[in-house]
Amino acid sequence: MRPPVEWPCEVPGAMKKANDIQSFHRAQRRLLLAIILVLLFISCRALAQQCQQDTDIDPATHTALVNSSQLYLQMAARGDVATLKQNTIASLAGNFGAIQQAVTANQANLVGPSTVQHTYLLDASAEAGTIAKAQFFCGVFGAYGNTATSASFQIPNLPAGKYALVIQNVTSSTGPFSFSLVLQDIAGQWRIAGLYVHASMVGGHDSQWFLTRARDFKQKDQLLASWLYYYMAWNLEAPVNFMSTLVLDHISSEMQGVHPPDLPGANPVTLTSPNGTYALTEIFPLVDNGKLDLIVKYSVPDLSDNVKLYRSNLDVMQALLAKHPELRDAFDQIVARAVAPDGSDFGTAMDMKDVKSPGMQ
Repeated sequence: MRPPVEWPCEVPGAMKKANDIQSFHRAQRRLLLAIILVLLFISCRALAQQCQQDTDIDPATHTALVNSSQLYLQMAARGDVATLKQNTIASLAGNFGAIQQAVTANQANLVGPSTVQHTYLLDASAEAGTIAKAQFFCGVFGAYGNTATSASFQIPNLPAGKYALVIQNVTSSTGPFSFSLVLQDIAGQWRIAGLYVHASMVGGHDSQWFLTRARDFKQKDQLLASWLYYYMAWNLEAPVNFMSTLVLDHISSEMQGVHPPDLPGANPVTLTSPNGTYALTEIFPLVDNGKLDLIVKYSVPDLSDNVKLYRSNLDVMQALLAKHPELRDAFDQIVARAVAPDGSDFGTAMDMKDVKSPGMQ
């Protein structure tokens, strides 16, 4: 171990040398003590937020989680949102609109044979209050993070308690979907603390297909299309957005390597056309009724003139596709949304084949 100070080239006297050696040893002991304290702190935090998965969970708890999740899936498939609401935690029952919309929109997607893919027990009951960033590590990790059998979760602002995540796969007439529930133990009953429905395929294509296409776009230096397809590959692979696995980590790593310079982020990106200049604020893919749409949002001062907004929406579509023609074959539709300062917007959707060249209306 290298000493924490620069040693002199010459030491004037044995006593001075002995004192310096003793000081060095004391510094080593202090450093060792500090490392031990840090490791103890990390260990205590790990013990405070524990995770078990699948067969590691005690049989009685595992059975209760599976039975509760399957019962809630049956309710969702029937569209029984009233009973689902009765079985949610109090804070979620008071703001149930998003879950009701998800269930209503996906009712047909949840009718069919189902299997439990994974069950995770996320125990933060030893904590107190609200955890700013709860972290759960399930399974055995390697030197570089996740392994093929591990998973990790990061959940912000999580109230202390005992939770579980149960992921089910549903094979419906509309295609394969994942139905994931975050459950919380409330007085011995597993109540709904979160509900997520995700398509596992789009247009008959799974995550691996989008990953392969993303790499093809990358080889052609078509970074925007590549990044958007990496996003789709990650989204189809991830049943919930606060989860990390080895596969998801690999997709994320590749995705960061193709981040396009003209993708809006913290700051808008300027798009120029023959008819004007636009400040793009968001570009992202969206699955709608089994089709893959490209959403483009840009800023406008107000929404008072619908005719003008419609024309500017068309202009944004044309200019973006002129700059990135590969997007025409990558998506079914393009949707341009003019967004006012208060967040309200005016949108126009068109099939890619119907979007003409710049300057044509």
